[in-house]
Amino acid sequence: GQRLAALNRIQKSTGPKWFVVIIRCFVKWRLDCADFQYLSYSEILVMDRLWHVCMLLLLLTLVSVLGFTWLAQLPFGDAAIVNTPLIRDWLVVAVLIVTTFGRGFVLRAMAGVVLSLLLMACFFQAAHLFYAGDYVLPISLANAAQLDLLLTAPRVAAAIAALAFLLMIDWFVIGRGAIINARYRWGLALVLLISGVGLQVIVIKKSLRVSPAEIDLTAPDRQVLGSPLAELIDVAKRVFREHKKNQALTESELETAARFGMSIDQNAQFPLIKPHIYTSPPPLGVDGESGSFKKYNVIVFLSEGLSSRVMQPYSQAYPGLTPNVDDFSRMAMTVDNYFNHTFSTYRGLHGQTCSFYGYFGGGGVIDSASYSCIPDILRRDGYVSAFFYSQYNERTQIDEVMQRAGFDSIYDGKQLGDHYLSSETANIEIGLSDQQFMKAFIGHLKSAETTQKQGENDPFFYSLYNIETHALRHPAEDAKRYQGADSYALDTIHNYDDTFGQFWRYFQSSPYFDNTIVIFTADHSRFYDRDYRVLVERQSDYRPIFVDRMPLLIYHPSGKLAKSFDANYASSIDMAPTLLHLLGVPNRPNAMLGQSLFEQDRKNSCSITYGDNFLVCIGENTFSKQVKYFVNSVSDSDANQMYKIINAIQALELDGRVWDPRHDDPRDIK
Repeated sequence: GQRLAALNRIQKSTGPKWFVVIIRCFVKWRLDCADFQYLSYSEILVMDRLWHVCMLLLLLTLVSVLGFTWLAQLPFGDAAIVNTPLIRDWLVVAVLIVTTFGRGFVLRAMAGVVLSLLLMACFFQAAHLFYAGDYVLPISLANAAQLDLLLTAPRVAAAIAALAFLLMIDWFVIGRGAIINARYRWGLALVLLISGVGLQVIVIKKSLRVSPAEIDLTAPDRQVLGSPLAELIDVAKRVFREHKKNQALTESELETAARFGMSIDQNAQFPLIKPHIYTSPPPLGVDGESGSFKKYNVIVFLSEGLSSRVMQPYSQAYPGLTPNVDDFSRMAMTVDNYFNHTFSTYRGLHGQTCSFYGYFGGGGVIDSASYSCIPDILRRDGYVSAFFYSQYNERTQIDEVMQRAGFDSIYDGKQLGDHYLSSETANIEIGLSDQQFMKAFIGHLKSAETTQKQGENDPFFYSLYNIETHALRHPAEDAKRYQGADSYALDTIHNYDDTFGQFWRYFQSSPYFDNTIVIFTADHSRFYDRDYRVLVERQSDYRPIFVDRMPLLIYHPSGKLAKSFDANYASSIDMAPTLLHLLGVPNRPNAMLGQSLFEQDRKNSCSITYGDNFLVCIGENTFSKQVKYFVNSVSDSDANQMYKIINAIQALELDGRVWDPRHDDPRDIK
């Protein structure tokens, strides 16, 4: 009776019976339902051909994603580079494809699940490659908690579609695989593999220059991608690796550290503590130790992810992109050849304030660790300090990270909004937009104008961090967009410049103008996301790595600083000692790793950038190291030694042996 009823329903339906059957069976979530017996042999053949086409399209997608850069291993005209992990991936996929067409249900089901997981990993890598120009990096996984920074409706929709695609593969494979006979199974697998290779010819010739495994800082040629699966596993291992254990450094390594300006005394309980911040006379002739230290206020703009190569006054590649920073440069010292020393935001904010290579890159603090940072040192001279940022506290770990840097007060987007934007709602989902953030910060400065005029308050050290210029973020609704090109990366930079212009115009007419140093820089260079990379990849000195020149502009009320300054490959680890040297604060014990830009005898001749087992030095003796890969081997010895030195420093951090907090007492311990 059930079968007759089913037959009657099919006969009353419109359209081909096989189409109605497959729709009905889809709703039942099974492909072996009883309705199939009412199909004729010819109709079953039609469905079989349709199944072949569906599987061909689905699995061809998998193969094309897996082999995204397979032919990159065969550099046309050069010696072939054998990529064993990628060949292994292809063999695994070939076996899985054949197994999914087998007749054993258990094997078919297992192969389908494994194939789905494989495809999910490849989609993950392909999406990261598309948006970020690289396979998934350790910093990406470490910052997974901040994924909401980058979520947009199209990206969420794409993720949902990919998940539905995976479920369809499981459903088709498990329920339908046994129907296809052996001849078709082997033929289809062969066609998939051959077609995948053919697709690579098209894909690779247009591939982006990316470098997850090897970095050649001198060659502009396309970089080589490895196996998406092997590299994802390797990245996961590095993210969840064991904490570093302290290792003794050799005499040769200690000499290399000293050559790069780092003082390490392995026999001391706190090996990084040294007696001085600077050794040369302060650049403007002031010296706290001789009693002439003038306590200027300080405001530092640690802007999110900016590289100087697209900004005025450093570049005219995009006219009118940063007119307000350009205007600021007319009264400030413009520093060139200045690079980021680490990445990403947490390391950049903390590392510049404390002149340190921090262990954690995706948030997190080390409870036992203490540091000697700008707020701690200036507190000894009566300064108060505050850190301002635009995000809500519950959406980030900036509060915890910057508390470890010694700030007296920390203001998040919610506090700033409640105090100075009471009639406004946040324009972005994670906090204040850059426009709102700057409006609130200016409101904070205005609230203290009276005491500034009367000279009744303590000198302050303020540092602030915005969010909208973050890679892959689109500008908020209240943003001022750039008219010179269609690019959300340029839009966010131009909008941030507009907010800085609001500050600069207010500042020049405020009581702060004559007693406050203003520093404009960034937490790190711009990440090489897709939208930004297409803007700069034709520049001959650009490389798609997380290291680049950053803006550094310093306004001093005296007007005595030079108009321009060549940092000679200094990095942002030098920012803290440079500021303290400029102020002329008394020399005190500290554990800073950097050197002032104004030192007359700077030790190192290149900027060292370190993060997530990645080390690169850009300068006279350029070298790089990422895990076990070396390029520009003229300084491999330095690369190996500096890699070990920084690992040893981070082991001291994990052991709580960077700084002795007893030094924070005005009465120095002996």
